[in-house]
Amino acid sequence: MSSQWVVPVVVVVLVMLLVIIVATVIKNYHTVPPNRVDVVSGRKHKHGDVVRGYRVVTGGGYFRIPILESVQKMDL
Repeated sequence: MSSQWVVPVVVVVLVMLLVIIVATVIKNYHTVPPNRVDVVSGRKHKHGDVVRGYRVVTGGGYFRIPILESVQKMDL
């Protein structure tokens, strides 16, 4: 491979990685409307001094960690 192709190939690879990272973040960011509750389970969450295997999100947004967490949605 000649040196004239190295920089464009590196730029293309970096752009592709950036697109993959942004797509992953967008796919795993969830917003919760005021009339719904999301229960995120699968890993330990600390609530003060209490450690639970779930968290309840009411309104707002949160990031779900792929593979480690699952989401159940409940209407109010």
